[in-house]
Amino acid sequence: MGVVVCGLGETRLDHAKRHRIAGVRCVWIDKQDSSEGSIVYLHGGSYVTGPIKLQWNWLATLAKETGTAALAIDYSLAPEHAYPIAHNESVAVMKAILSSASGPVFLIGGSTGGRAGPGGGAPDA
Repeated sequence: MGVVVCGLGETRLDHAKRHRIAGVRCVWIDKQDSSEGSIVYLHGGSYVTGPIKLQWNWLATLAKETGTAALAIDYSLAPEHAYPIAHNESVAVMKAILSSASGPVFLIGGSTGGRAGPGGGAPDA
């Protein structure tokens, strides 16, 4: 069973399931493999768009090649949700993941996603 994920383009991901973690929309890819570790991915998109098809495919491949689960946080986007909402949602998900992880957790972010997570600063004015 897979899910169709969107952003800029659609793609179907096998072994993917939508979840809410700490009230935030997320997509788990290969969650059954989380005992080997989990990758938590914060997508880029200037806080206004979700992951593009290439990013979804890359994340699914990364999970498969490393034998880990991957979690994409679908944080709220601007302009409807201004800073620091994306940051706060990402931190809440990370806290929830870390409190229940059965293996190592790797946090990665692409472009603005790197600033949305823990330690991320305020966006440039």
